[in-house]
Parts: sequence; C-alpha cells; structure tokens
Amino acid sequence: MTAAPSAGNRAAQAHEQALEWLVTVWSGEASADELTRLHHWRQAHPDHESAWQKVQAMDRRLRGLQALPASAAAPLKHARTRSPARRQLLQLAGLGGVLGLAWTASRTQPGRAVLADVRTGTGEWRELALADGSRVLLDAGSALDIEYGPAERLLRLHAGAIRIRTAPDAAGRDRPLRVATQHGQVQALGTVFAVRVRSGDTQVAVLEGAVMLRPSASAGEPVHVASRQQAVFDARGVTGPHGLDEGELAWTRRQLVAERMALADLLAALRVYRPGLLLWDDAIAGLRVSGVFPLDDTDRVLQALAQALPIQIRYVTRYGVWIGARPG
Repeated sequence: MTAAPSAGNRAAQAHEQALEWLVTVWSGEASADELTRLHHWRQAHPDHESAWQKVQAMDRRLRGLQALPASAAAPLKHARTRSPARRQLLQLAGLGGVLGLAWTASRTQPGRAVLADVRTGTGEWRELALADGSRVLLDAGSALDIEYGPAERLLRLHAGAIRIRTAPDAAGRDRPLRVATQHGQVQALGTVFAVRVRSGDTQVAVLEGAVMLRPSASAGEPVHVASRQQAVFDARGVTGPHGLDEGELAWTRRQLVAERMALADLLAALRVYRPGLLLWDDAIAGLRVSGVFPLDDTDRVLQALAQALPIQIRYVTRYGVWIGARPG
C-alpha cells in the first residue's frame, strides 16, 4: 500500500506545478483549453491556489506588473489567435482587467515602447545607419522613435539603451542632435555616447566629445558631461558627472561585467537577453557575483553561476528557469 504524500510533499508538488502554469501563461502561447485547465487546477485543492498566489506574488515583485485575476481565463480564451503585436500589448496590460490599456498605449510609457519606430526583442542587438550618417546601436529590449525635422534631429528612447556615433548634419543645416527620454534631453556636442533609460532615471556615458544634460523639470543650467565621464539624471536634476565605468558599456560588446553584484541584480539584467521566464528564490538574491558574462549565451552564464555558487537551476518546461538554493 502506497503511503499518502505528506503535507510538505503536497505543497512542494503544488509549487512546482504552479511554476509550470505561470511559465505557460507568460509564454503567450496558452490555449483556451490550457487556461481552463489552470482554472480547474487552482480550484482542485487549497494547496494549488496557495501555490499559485505565491508564485504570482514572487513574479509581481520581479516584474512590477499586476496580478492575474481569478477570472483571467475568460478574457484570455482567444489569446492564441491574436497577432504577436496584439499579444505584446495584452501582456503589457497585465493580462487582466486593464486590457483597455492596449488601445490607449500611445499615452503610456510602455505603450510608446510597443509602438516605437524601432524595437529590439529579447536577446537582439541592432545597428542603424541614420539619414544624416550617424550610427545607433540598440541594446536588447530597446525602443526608439526617430524624429528628424527642420529644426533638430531627435531620437526618443522609450526603453533600453543606445550607443550613438554622431555625424555632422548631412542636410547642411547644423541641426542639433538630441536624445529625449521621459526624464529629459541629452544634446550631443560632436560625440560618441550611450544612453540607458531606467524606471527612475536616465544614465549617460560619454566615450568621445561631450554632451549637455537638460532634466525636464529643472530650471537650472544644462550640465556638461565630458569625454570619459558619465552621469545620471531624472526629471529634477543630475547626479555627477564622474569618471566613466567601462563596465556600464559592456553590453555594446554583448557582455555583462559584474563586480560583487547581487545575484538578483545579475539575473534581472539577464532577463532582457533570455526568452521566457527567469525566476529565483529570495533566499539566494543576496549572493555576490563577480565576472564577465556573455549575454548572447545565457545558458552558459547560468551554468557558470551554478558551478560557482551554492544554487541549483531547474528548467520548468521549455519557457522558464527556476533558481533556488542548493540542498545541503
């Protein structure tokens, strides 16, 4: 006679199943039948619903998105038949009761990113030659609008990072070249520089020449950032400039440089280069990592981390990875 599983084993099994369901939902390829089965699985046992809420809470902390409501199966029944662009909008809208955001996307920062002129996907880098001869390299997960007009050459960076090698105005009108983010503007002064937009600020690194920073809500004078310097600004002001950290530009070489970086920060950075879900236990978040990691081979990065740290890596279907503490 087979012994009934203990409460601890049932909870562990439920947790693993919940992770698999979460990965399926976030893959964007869940069918109506799969979503119905998820609904039934959650109702089948209290451990199931408890595990589902826990993995959702963990994912919300990492992604900053809204929870998937209990009634999510209904609005998602036709998710598989929608276009990829529509599916992206649905995911940005939180997969739940805020689906109306999809059609007013141009009024929101995430929506502007989806609708931008140029976008790079997960693990994709792209280099552009602009009409004036300037060249722009986009990091993975970036979104850029290009607005060249009679008075200025404007690049609107909505997400991610770019490196720009400016050229003289080919139109012969000496129009200034500026990069705008939600926090303000960066004006090029004949230069090579990089801009990364983050949730709370914008980071600028200058390799050659110089730039001027103009926070959007500051009445002060623009801040000059010279060659081999970097600075951070938000709408209210500028921090820096100070000496250039070459590691901040490692993405242009498809690398990530870590120096005693928290493992959670490194894994969060990897997400834009790795398709699917990358989740981890809070117990390992504070482990420290140093090294140079290839962003175009994230499997190799995970293997190296597993060899160097007391962690274990579990692949949850083909869409997701779960990282936890190594037993013992």
